[in-house]
Amino acid sequence: CQESSTIRRALCYGAAAATSLLVVALMVPGILSNGRGGWSAREGDARPTAFTAEADGEVLRAQTAEAECIVNIFLVRHCDKNPPWSKDPTPMEICKAEGLLRGENLARVFGPGGSFPVPRRLYARQLAEGKFANRDLYMLWPLAQRLGVVVNTSFSQDDMLGLAQELLAEREAMCDAEPKGREHSVLVSWNHCSIPALAQALGCHSDRCTTCWDDGDFETVLWLKYTTLARSGAWNLSFQVGSQEFHPPTRVDGYRECYGSSAESSNFGLPCKPPISWVSGDFGPRFYETFT
Repeated sequence: CQESSTIRRALCYGAAAATSLLVVALMVPGILSNGRGGWSAREGDARPTAFTAEADGEVLRAQTAEAECIVNIFLVRHCDKNPPWSKDPTPMEICKAEGLLRGENLARVFGPGGSFPVPRRLYARQLAEGKFANRDLYMLWPLAQRLGVVVNTSFSQDDMLGLAQELLAEREAMCDAEPKGREHSVLVSWNHCSIPALAQALGCHSDRCTTCWDDGDFETVLWLKYTTLARSGAWNLSFQVGSQEFHPPTRVDGYRECYGSSAESSNFGLPCKPPISWVSGDFGPRFYETFT
């Protein structure tokens, strides 16, 4: 994809994307199905641990066991791309090949037998006028196919707070529709410039939720877990941060993509602070935490 013409470069990327999707489809049975058949985990498959928490695990397990209802909201970034200032920038709306494979991996870790509770509701940013795909959808498409779930794209990038309100309001509706003790999960793919603000709008005030998201990080998963002991009662929130188990970032890229962007967290009145990595120059050991 070394063509100088923007159109020719976009066509080149499109061909690469189509080829990558075909390779994924051939490697993974069922990915091109209508989603009704789904996939099933192989017997004996291990369920890897994706998160490490510092909080008292016994307390969290007790809360979960006693809960009338549990709602998980997972926040992830869209699929991988090369930034606009790179030598070979990825055209808007599409992903580089690694990003398409990340979406396939997401279908593994969030599918049956994966590392996370299986989501039954998927959210992505609203499509731009005249567009029929975006990076959020490329990220979620394999999982949506596997689960037979339609991705909700009702909320625009600028209506992130509206999305947060709907997600919080949906908790009781999900609980009322199912028997006691049922666990419900929602997965959101969004612009990384807004994810700290979205997490804060959902009630997370831990250090990680108030820290800016590095431009080079496509790997992190934020997990907000709400439990209630009574229908229409108070919600207890616990928080964990972990990995998609695909390709962790190896360097610090900073915040260049978000400066001046309308999607940046401070534009929603919920600013983020620079991570330590921007000072130290590397990610170093990741710090995992849980709060209630």
